[in-house]
Amino acid sequence: MPAVYVIHTEEDRAFVEKRLIRPLPALGFDRWLTTAMFPQPASGLPLIQSAMTRSAAILVVVPASASVADAFCAEVQAALTCPLPVIPVYLGKRNTEPTNPVLAMLQKVGGIDAKTAKQQADPHDLSSALAGLLPLPRMSGTSSEMATEVAAPIGWNEQTFSGLLAAAVGRHDSNRVDALVTAFSRHVTDGA
Repeated sequence: MPAVYVIHTEEDRAFVEKRLIRPLPALGFDRWLTTAMFPQPASGLPLIQSAMTRSAAILVVVPASASVADAFCAEVQAALTCPLPVIPVYLGKRNTEPTNPVLAMLQKVGGIDAKTAKQQADPHDLSSALAGLLPLPRMSGTSSEMATEVAAPIGWNEQTFSGLLAAAVGRHDSNRVDALVTAFSRHVTDGA
C-alpha cells in the first residue's frame, strides 16, 4: 500500500503519532514518512523531495505557534512544488493572517482544523476529515523502494475502520466503502 509523507515540528510529533496517522491504514495508506526517519545527517532537501514525490499524499501539521523554523518552511515549500495533494492540518487558529509567506501559501490550499472542539472530543471526526481530503489510494500499486526502506508501518485500528465504514455507508459513498473494504481485505491478506 502507499505511504503518506508528514511534515511536522518536533513539538507536534505526539499528535502525529497518536491521532493523525491512526486512520491512515483504513484509508489505504499503511506507512508514513517524515524527515526524522532519514539517516542522519540527512542528504538534504533533494532526498526529502524525492521521498515526497514517491508518496501518495503529503500532510502538513501546522503548529499552533506562529513561529516556525526555516527547515519546516523549506519542507513545506518543497511539498507545494510536488504534483501531489498537500493537506494542511492546523493545530492553531487557521483564520489568522500569517506573517510567514510559506504559511500564507499553505493557507490557500485549505485543509483541516484539528483543534475544533468536535475533533478534540471525537477522533472519528478527524478521520472523516482526512477521508474526505486524501485521495483514494491505488491498491494495485506498491510503495516505492524508499517508502519500504525508510517509512514506518502504521498499526491497524479496528475502531477507526468501523467508524469510517459506518460513515461511508450512511452517506451512500460507494467509492469510499469499496476503498475501505479493499484496505481491510489487504490488511487481512497481508497479515498486517
